[in-house]
Amino acid sequence: MTDTARLKVAWVTNYAAPYRLPVWEALGEHVDLTVYTLATDAQFAKGGHNRPDEWMTPEARSFRIVPVKTRAVRRGEGVHYFASRRAVTQWLTGDAVVIGGWDSPAYLTAARRARRNGVRVVPFYESVSNSHTFTSGPIAWVRRRFFEHADAIVTPGAAATATVRAISASASPVFEGFNAVDVLWIHDAAMQIRAMLPRVQGHRYLFLGRFIPLKNLAVAVAAFQAVAETDDTFTLVGAGELAEDLQSIPDSRIELRDPVAYGQLPALFAQFDTLVLPSTDEVWGLVVNEALAAGLHVVVSSAAGVSQSVEGMEGVFVADPTRQGLAAGLAASRDAWVGAIAVPAILDKTPQQFAEVFLAAIRHGVAAP
Repeated sequence: MTDTARLKVAWVTNYAAPYRLPVWEALGEHVDLTVYTLATDAQFAKGGHNRPDEWMTPEARSFRIVPVKTRAVRRGEGVHYFASRRAVTQWLTGDAVVIGGWDSPAYLTAARRARRNGVRVVPFYESVSNSHTFTSGPIAWVRRRFFEHADAIVTPGAAATATVRAISASASPVFEGFNAVDVLWIHDAAMQIRAMLPRVQGHRYLFLGRFIPLKNLAVAVAAFQAVAETDDTFTLVGAGELAEDLQSIPDSRIELRDPVAYGQLPALFAQFDTLVLPSTDEVWGLVVNEALAAGLHVVVSSAAGVSQSVEGMEGVFVADPTRQGLAAGLAASRDAWVGAIAVPAILDKTPQQFAEVFLAAIRHGVAAP
């Protein structure tokens, strides 16, 4: 091992999403970091149904981003990547490799060969129980062995940690963090914009994401209609297969908008009071972090991984993803609304803090020089 202050670290992930860049930037201040992406930004765009520039990769400063040529196999919503022996070898020239999953052959190959080469293996596991499949059989065995042979595991919150422990009671040490976005940038920009906007009548609800079945939008709309007052509105921002169905809803209080660029998020949030995330299946839900940072209330489904980590924060209403449950959450948020939250608790959950968790996991068990 090299000096623990400047370990050489590879991070292998599907794509370089902009919300992850500040974490890599902070981690790169402490280690020699290279991020290897298995999918290009264009490949991960899912037919253009994500925010238009969300997957753009700006020039990094403290770390490098290296696209990897892979072969992808789609299975439903999932994509599994195969990488060449040469590519995998490139990841294993340092001291540790952070692996962004277990379900692609490229990840499994990297973990197996890293152990043989004396390179530390640190999986980053985000899944929660309701998105957790293969509880038995050979695939479950492979996953369990993957975690039991890791040097340390990083999770983004309590829900993912519980899932790791359910997979294997003897899994490697788990370092639990808090999934992070650039909360300070979003907060400062949104608050400045909000201060210049005129106040309108009614409560303004927002959904931001893909228009797909697991987002549970029809139920959320029905819940809104059950409790909405005359001047309340519900705006759905995004795109997807359910757009035509949503557009046909005969209610002038419901508006559909096209996706927005990632850099325009603060301006969007500044126009609204409550974000609604009604999903029946959601690994995390980073839009909740973003909305809270902008001072909004959030009605979040109990099926979202983020719900356990933000429950108890001011302005958070965790709801069952049913019509009755969401309706109660929407009404409670509106009744409690007295304006944007000036200092949201989420501001403490920074990318820098999350990077420290990864650093601790990478250094775990490494003897001081």
